[in-house]
Amino acid sequence: MSQSTGLVPEMSVSSSSTDDVKVPDVNKAVNESWIARLLSRGDWLSIGTGDVSTYQLMSATRNAGYVHLINSAVLFVLAITTKVHAIPITLEYVRHRSEPAVPLHLFSINVAWMSFVFSFLAGARLLYSGTLGLLDYTKSLAEQGTNPFRWMEYAITAPMMSVMIGALSGIYDFKMLLSLFVITAVVIILGAHYENNDDHMAFYLSGGLFFFVWLMIYVQFGVLAVHAHGGVPAFVYAINIVVIIAELGFPIVYGYKKIEYYTPNQAEFAYLMLELFSKIYLAWVAYGGSVTF
Repeated sequence: MSQSTGLVPEMSVSSSSTDDVKVPDVNKAVNESWIARLLSRGDWLSIGTGDVSTYQLMSATRNAGYVHLINSAVLFVLAITTKVHAIPITLEYVRHRSEPAVPLHLFSINVAWMSFVFSFLAGARLLYSGTLGLLDYTKSLAEQGTNPFRWMEYAITAPMMSVMIGALSGIYDFKMLLSLFVITAVVIILGAHYENNDDHMAFYLSGGLFFFVWLMIYVQFGVLAVHAHGGVPAFVYAINIVVIIAELGFPIVYGYKKIEYYTPNQAEFAYLMLELFSKIYLAWVAYGGSVTF
């Protein structure tokens, strides 16, 4: 008869005991309030996927939101205290068939104000996603691998960025700039539709329209580079080269997620960094160039 050598009786552990260990319920963790999960870091880490945990992603989301909002606050101060070159927006009309079209000045675009607006909207969206909208954000990522807040913000800020780049590249006609805005918004809407429904036709249409937007910009940019007195300012070259490379990073990241090379959290983090870079880069290069224009 065997005797226990300690205060606690000996217990036999079956080989199958490890099979009975309960795995944390992801959906249950996601459905908890964001405040509770913020106070309980273990729950956040338990719903992490891949190399980027949900806790890390949410922290990065809030921090990026703070950066965008601080950036927008600085741009706001500069917009009201410094003199920035205003881009005239016109609408051409013909007085007589035998006469050339006459430009009618409608309003002017101030790149500092535009940069403030899209930076503020990006920051507000990210901060909301990381706080009050955290429950919907994490639940959407866990269940569908998508982020609807990101697409809603892109549908406004991406067209604004296209209009700014187009205007800096020499597109002053209101109809052309309106076309850039609408087509870019359609690109974003089709991209969101493809991500949620895996509709390949939406993917091809989105890619084709994206190419068309940049074709419109580059055609006018080329004309400006050849015929403008003094050529094109260096900062416009910098914007047209760097921003399109950054924007091409978005479909590349999505492709990595599609083939499961990236997890949804990793892809979302990559989108976060691409947006942070492209918006801040465009805002400050455009502002700096417009001040010294």
